[in-house]
Amino acid sequence: MISSENYAESPLALASSLHGINLDILVTSAFLRSFTSIGEVVIDGIPQSIIGILAESAGARITYLTDHNLCRQQGFPFLKAIKDVGVSPVCLNSNSMDIEFSPKVDAGYEGLAEQPHMLRLRTPDQYLSGRKNLSWLALSTLYEDLLLASEGTVSKHAPLLSGFVNKESAKHILKWCLKTNYKAVTNTLEPLNESNADSYCWLVPSENFLENVNSLLASHAFEVNVKLPLTHLAEQAWPELLGANDKLATQTKDFFIHKRRWYYLDRILNIGMYPMESDGEHYWRWVGDNGVRLFLPLRAKGHYVVSFDVFSLVNGLTSSTLRCFVNGALKLTQDVQAGENVKIPYYASQDGYLAELYVVSEQSVNIDGKAMSVSLSSLNVEWEEMPL
Repeated sequence: MISSENYAESPLALASSLHGINLDILVTSAFLRSFTSIGEVVIDGIPQSIIGILAESAGARITYLTDHNLCRQQGFPFLKAIKDVGVSPVCLNSNSMDIEFSPKVDAGYEGLAEQPHMLRLRTPDQYLSGRKNLSWLALSTLYEDLLLASEGTVSKHAPLLSGFVNKESAKHILKWCLKTNYKAVTNTLEPLNESNADSYCWLVPSENFLENVNSLLASHAFEVNVKLPLTHLAEQAWPELLGANDKLATQTKDFFIHKRRWYYLDRILNIGMYPMESDGEHYWRWVGDNGVRLFLPLRAKGHYVVSFDVFSLVNGLTSSTLRCFVNGALKLTQDVQAGENVKIPYYASQDGYLAELYVVSEQSVNIDGKAMSVSLSSLNVEWEEMPL
């Protein structure tokens, strides 16, 4: 937070001090705008992430791969769920191998079990060998062995690389960058070193590319008054990033000014929701027998409010008691009726973390052998800025 005695700050530092997600939005948008032309973007993350939405707005073709750690933590139901939202069951890794995930089955019911799902771990050079125009490889983590397994891809495409870099990897990554003529910077565009690692970083294929990003972000601009409204700050500091007449600028401005994002329910990564239903005007999904787990990519440290509408209750219920958990911690218990909005405050204490929202109803009605309770609609996340 900016001290009350300090009334001026650089535009980028001011935006970041309000909420870390502002930095993610602006920096990602600047990198995307700096491509002379953009082809494929490969993301090992969850669909509907902010970087994915911005990349789509820039005209990129998006390929989503899954994250090995999430698959290992969540198991078979997660691997099954990612396929339903178009995520390939492939993880980029320094070595190639296949891992089988089998469902848990009660004794005596083995014959009714679903078929196992296979998770394929592949090196970047092996998986991306057939690509013709790879622009950006957005990884959850960057480390030396993975970069060494990407050298063929780097030689062919010279893609932008990004991901979390820990302090133990920083020295090796800098050595790799020196060999390949890449420039390594943090999310604040400071040169990467061992003291500022443990953060999201960018490996940039050329000095000109990085200079263009710096120019778009006005990272070295004169200081602005910390009381400047966001709309004025956007117009003054980032006229091209948020003011250009194209989809990328429109989406960047929408995120930055309105401080919220919506999730499409038909593409939300979840375990426990029934398929989408619609009456032609409204859309909703019923919560399953054992509640629903929703996986929301947030990435930046800070305060958020996750909210959704209770679209309807199953016949036989006039109200329902919902319990809402975020990453295993009970955040809210609320009695709801049809049409009510539920708001769940959440503080992400670290960058790069996933919010797993678990919603379960204490009441249900058995219909055709299924425990039915409530249907949900209008899922969104707002970020709350820090006061200056």
